[in-house]
Amino acid sequence: MKKTKNAPDTPASSIANGIAAHPFVDAVASLVVSVSWYMSGCRTFDFEEPCAELFTSLSSVSGLLMAAATFICSMVYQSGSERMKYVIAKYSGELSRNWSSIIVWTMVTAVLPLISLYIYKEYARVAIAVSLYSVLMMFFKTIRSMHWLKYTLFMQKTSQKLRGEFTDDDMKKAAARSDRF
Repeated sequence: MKKTKNAPDTPASSIANGIAAHPFVDAVASLVVSVSWYMSGCRTFDFEEPCAELFTSLSSVSGLLMAAATFICSMVYQSGSERMKYVIAKYSGELSRNWSSIIVWTMVTAVLPLISLYIYKEYARVAIAVSLYSVLMMFFKTIRSMHWLKYTLFMQKTSQKLRGEFTDDDMKKAAARSDRF
């Protein structure tokens, strides 16, 4: 089979697909930013009460994101699209790794701000760094969830338009088109 420039052969053959296939990138990026902030010596907040509201709000938002991620995950795995079934069969490891990461880390990001709430008076800088990590992980996991939602909806739409046998070449063409938007 001939490789083309725009059609990746595996899900990790381009940088974007590599990031999509390996969710540990989210944790590393969040950790680097949080530790950098902590080490920079930036000031903490001078007031106590708004921090409690901020930490509990972050925890609530994370819970909502976890509910949305769980919905998207079930949408991916329950898709009736033949093309999506093909993707699930061929890239089951990547999908499993992504969804496990998304669901577990959104649960962790719901707990981290609550821990920050209790340690803020004694260790304000640590509490803010932990919450910053939580916010970044929420952001990255939301982006990751939206990527898979977009991909699933694209495959659903493609399945409705194209009927018949589905081959590896069709998958490569679909991947090349999905990278454009």
